[in-house]
Amino acid sequence: MYQQRLAGELAPSTRVYDADYVDEVSEKLIGLLLWALYHHQGGSSPVGQPVRRALGIGQHDHMTAEQIRAGSDAVAKVMTPLPFNAVAQREP
Repeated sequence: MYQQRLAGELAPSTRVYDADYVDEVSEKLIGLLLWALYHHQGGSSPVGQPVRRALGIGQHDHMTAEQIRAGSDAVAKVMTPLPFNAVAQREP
């Protein structure tokens, strides 16, 4: 849904990119925007309101479970947790 809105802005004849790559990047970007929105949902949030507009979500609309899951999944794919003892392994 969001990918069609973001990637569909250009007419097919003007596209100069690999559509599969753009879909993959768009999906990640949308997921990360949803994650940011989840943490900045307030009606007057200077972060959340522009994200809502970019995603086409109304100013006071609740996020759906699907949107929250997409945000969480996107962050899980890009964030690599440090090993539990990573700090202890550092040399001075």
